Amino acid sequence: MEVVRAELVRLASPTCRETSIIVTDSLLLDFDAYMQAVDDVQDTIDTLELEGVLQLATFHPDYQFAGTMQDDAENWTNRSPYPAFHILQEEEVERALAGYNEPQEVWERNIKRMGELGTAAMAQLVRACRHGGRDDVRDHV
Repeated sequence: MEVVRAELVRLASPTCRETSIIVTDSLLLDFDAYMQAVDDVQDTIDTLELEGVLQLATFHPDYQFAGTMQDDAENWTNRSPYPAFHILQEEEVERALAGYNEPQEVWERNIKRMGELGTAAMAQLVRACRHGGRDDVRDHV
């Protein structure tokens, strides 16, 4: 949490125009523990009064949205080879979405693409990333 807190403060600087991804290959492998850490990071954002300045995007190998089945396509939009916290500046997110009439369509398009690729292909892609394999990852995306 010390690393995350320091990064939140750094990214909140008005002169900073960056994003950060904090990844761990050995911590927070249990999804429930990871989700508790997500709550802790969000609480830190609130405590530092950075709500509306910074935004947290979350990624985990076992990510599962509430109300979904383990193999549902939308879960793959937030799965990654390792647990990760992506800290973004809200202003940058808004700028990126400004080119879309319906920003929700980005998420919907991602879900559709995950469904087209299928669970087996996505699982293979994640395995290739985790094991440093060059299973021609580009063929899967």
